[in-house]
Amino acid sequence: MGEELREERLGRGVEWLSGREDGGERGTGFSGREGQEPAGAEVSPRLPGQVSPSLTLSPSDPLTSPLGHLYLVATPRPGQPEGDFLARVAAALDGGADTLQLRCKDWEARPYIALGEQVAALSRARGVPLFINDRVDVALACGADGVHLGQSDLPPGWARQLGPGLRVGLSTHASAQAAAALAQAPAYIAAGPVHRTPTKPGRAAAGLTYIRQVAALRPQVPWYAIGGLDAGNVHEVLAAGASRVAVVRAVLDARDPAQAAAELRAALRQEGPA
Repeated sequence: MGEELREERLGRGVEWLSGREDGGERGTGFSGREGQEPAGAEVSPRLPGQVSPSLTLSPSDPLTSPLGHLYLVATPRPGQPEGDFLARVAAALDGGADTLQLRCKDWEARPYIALGEQVAALSRARGVPLFINDRVDVALACGADGVHLGQSDLPPGWARQLGPGLRVGLSTHASAQAAAALAQAPAYIAAGPVHRTPTKPGRAAAGLTYIRQVAALRPQVPWYAIGGLDAGNVHEVLAAGASRVAVVRAVLDARDPAQAAAELRAALRQEGPA
């Protein structure tokens, strides 16, 4: 994908971002709320069409990379040092996570973009696709490969209008939602949560039954089982018909994220289809 499309994406995204930022809001880094921004989080204003010098495309740019089997949803913890978060993400990628999402719920745009640019540099260096949770504007501004949308987020059609060329992934929690999502030609869908998880407080587990229902739909796009999965139970979703999984705590909160990712990849290779 060429430089012109990246510039077009960023131009549209900054125009939309400008409309959201008229109030001069400030970010807070890993709290995501009002307060002091972390060191290095300042983002210089860009005019529509301007591209950050760090957003240089290469032949291995993730914009052209296929989706993998181990999807890491990287969520910064409140109060977590930025360096620790980035080191854990890098270790997870080196250990075998081959698709990545940055998820910063309730963060304001500028700190989200600042962190997104750093995460994008990590993923781009390894040829791993990067998705941004919820925010099309942030995905455009930090040069991500795509955006991940939940059931209550921006409709996929709007996301595609705002970010031409962005891949769009969709969350689903029931078979009717999965069928509807697949009809919208997403880059992938996520199915879950298989188990209850603090990442989604208040949401009931969809269970292995739902994984079997999605498998029965025979999706023509990649799909990921998600929700409370780790190396100890991943075999259950593979037996239910999944061949890809998305994880949060199992890798990012592990003592050794690289080892945790490697163990999950090994399980996927051993029990799941190639």
